[in-house]
Amino acid sequence: MNEKELHQLLDKYLNGQCSNEEKELLDKLFDSYDSRNVYSLSERQDTAIAVKKEMFLNIKRDIRAKEQRSKRNRIRYRAVIVAASFLLLVGLGTGIWQYRNHLPSQQLALHTVSSPFGEKYTVTLEDGSVIKLNAGSTLSFPEKFSGPVRRVELTGEAFFEVTPDPERPFIILAQGLRTTVLGTSFNIQAYPERKSVEVTVATGKVRVSNDTADKPATPHFLTPDQQAVYDKTTGNVRTRTVSTSEITGWTRGILQFDDTPLQEVVPVLERWYGVSISLDKALEQCHISATFENAGLEVVLESIAFTKKDMQYEFITEKKIHLKGQCSH
Repeated sequence: MNEKELHQLLDKYLNGQCSNEEKELLDKLFDSYDSRNVYSLSERQDTAIAVKKEMFLNIKRDIRAKEQRSKRNRIRYRAVIVAASFLLLVGLGTGIWQYRNHLPSQQLALHTVSSPFGEKYTVTLEDGSVIKLNAGSTLSFPEKFSGPVRRVELTGEAFFEVTPDPERPFIILAQGLRTTVLGTSFNIQAYPERKSVEVTVATGKVRVSNDTADKPATPHFLTPDQQAVYDKTTGNVRTRTVSTSEITGWTRGILQFDDTPLQEVVPVLERWYGVSISLDKALEQCHISATFENAGLEVVLESIAFTKKDMQYEFITEKKIHLKGQCSH
């Protein structure tokens, strides 16, 4: 591969046009420089495009400089670069070195906070951003953000209030969906058992995109009271208008169901109250519409049973409940 071909390959990578074989080739080129310290491109797919572009510019700049160096200067590189790959990797080597120095340290020291069923946590990051974790959720984040992006990972549900920083986008990876912001507040629901991931904006502007596609997906931009719904099966993202106040009611102790099947209500109650609930199959498609504010579990169960006359609940143990009967109005 000559330098012109290298330029073309890097251009294709930055534009999301690389084939799997070409991505593998780039990985091998990076690994051949220093397999002990260099992160391959495939391992860095979640790094901000700004870093990739900066790396690319460093590579190009170094190649141009190389062309102007004397033969004496080029000899120094032979001690560092594999001789068989000299013409290619002399330019690539410095680019990789500068790229590695810009890699966020969050890769090396991630903290993980998990809120168990029945509890909600509030996490304040070092940049001042505040994240409220709903029950049964997990957040992974670095002790300190360094580099051009602030990246965290979420499983479950959380409400984010991100500290503005135009120079460092805040990125959340959640069950295959990437959410990018500069400074705003929004809710993400990404429980593993659910078929979709939902991002709802309260303030500011948010960009969401499929993070699992082979090629960069078309981003969707959301403003207040807009929600993106990502289908985990198809990878499609659709948007709709919603009531953010209702979506984020959980942060204020409000449980709200709007014509929700009981089989979807049960996991919410399990996480909210830290219990295990089983139900008869005949009740799975029984739809519930109700709002509860800071209500105890028995109040919720009594209210549901009151509206569904043929349904009863039974405490098997203090933390185990069974719903039985038929669905009726």
